[in-house]
Amino acid sequence: MADIFREVDEDIRHERYEKLWKRYRWWLLGVVVALIAAVAAYVIIDEQNESLRREEGLRFA
Repeated sequence: MADIFREVDEDIRHERYEKLWKRYRWWLLGVVVALIAAVAAYVIIDEQNESLRREEGLRFA
């Protein structure tokens, strides 16, 4: 008897997660893409700044 209730609870939980995913998937994917782009931009800018500092250091050495 408890198995039936557990199965119904699992089905309800699955449906709830499925509704949440359908409602917010584009927002979630957008946040993930924005986060990846922000990290990539930070790494690129940091690498460019390091390269400029290295060149200036060699120029004055």
